Amino acid sequence: NAEFMAKHQMKKDGVDIKLHCIAPCKNYNNSNPNYAFVTEYADEIINIHDGWVKGCDRDRDDYMVSKCDKMIAIYDGIETGGVFYTVKKCIKQDKEVIYCPKGIVYKYRNDA
Repeated sequence: NAEFMAKHQMKKDGVDIKLHCIAPCKNYNNSNPNYAFVTEYADEIINIHDGWVKGCDRDRDDYMVSKCDKMIAIYDGIETGGVFYTVKKCIKQDKEVIYCPKGIVYKYRNDA
């Protein structure tokens, strides 16, 4: 997950930041090569559901919005999907959204 890679680098650089892994359900996407990295470096792992259910991605996105004061979004500008939905919901709730270009995250990933 690009967000975790950027935050991991920030922690290495001395920025005091907590890494929370909010998953739609247990073992969600655990075949993804980044799954072990994310779960290893997370300060906390929260599974919204015990197993996959229809709409679990949206439930996870809603949970993140409800818990944040500010959202850091690795956003590619595509106006569909989970990141777009989550950013829109934050804006509607007057929460600050900090946009991080995808290319910067990949730079950190390659330098790590």
